[in-house]
Amino acid sequence: MKTKARPAAEDQNRPRPGQILRAARQERGLSLDDAERGTRIRREFLEALEADDYERLPPPVYTRGFIRSYARWLGLDPDQVVSLFPQRPAQPEFRPLPVVRNPESAWPGRMLVALVVIVLLAAAYAVVRVVGTPAQAPGPSPGALGGPTPPPAPTQPPPPPTPTPVVDQVQVQLRAIERAWVAVTVDNQQVFQGILEIGDTRTWTGRQRVAIRCGNAGGVEVYLNGRRLGVLGRPGQVVDVEWTLQDVRNLP
Repeated sequence: MKTKARPAAEDQNRPRPGQILRAARQERGLSLDDAERGTRIRREFLEALEADDYERLPPPVYTRGFIRSYARWLGLDPDQVVSLFPQRPAQPEFRPLPVVRNPESAWPGRMLVALVVIVLLAAAYAVVRVVGTPAQAPGPSPGALGGPTPPPAPTQPPPPPTPTPVVDQVQVQLRAIERAWVAVTVDNQQVFQGILEIGDTRTWTGRQRVAIRCGNAGGVEVYLNGRRLGVLGRPGQVVDVEWTLQDVRNLP
């Protein structure tokens, strides 16, 4: 509940802006309508100013502007009249309204508490079911029953890693699936000559060309810049093959 503002005790004995403004207007024989047209301040604000009723006025920063404009229009010293405006206008007193409790408003809270209790009970029941269930014992292994132990599955050697495709160079990888003799020339310089045993994998890289001479073409698989080309030829066949940078660029 809002009550009317009470002026501070120290301000009661000094003149107030509204008293000075009203007296000056009446001395000049002017009406509030004249003041509204001359100052362009709404009449209701002018009435509040003359009554020093700051509750009906905007915040202090705007009220000081009204006082200054009104005083200037009446021919008064604006600064002198504004200086009479209280630094802290009296604030309205507020009394808290009594709180009326509605009995029905307690139902949502009670329902929420009941719901939480139900959820907790359900969770506890589920935990008891899970923890209380005995774990199933593992069955006996075939060896424990006296039966023959199955032999381990045969292991196969892992496939060779596929070389990463390379751009703007010739990369040749040979993988021996049979024993084979090979000679390798990279950029017109021989870099290898010898026997590749089954499972051996070798890689050579050249800037322009890589040439291979193989004594068992069917026993060697070839990868060119990561692309599998297959075997070089028939088993026991001697072949000479060369790959250039242009061949690499023409790969699909």
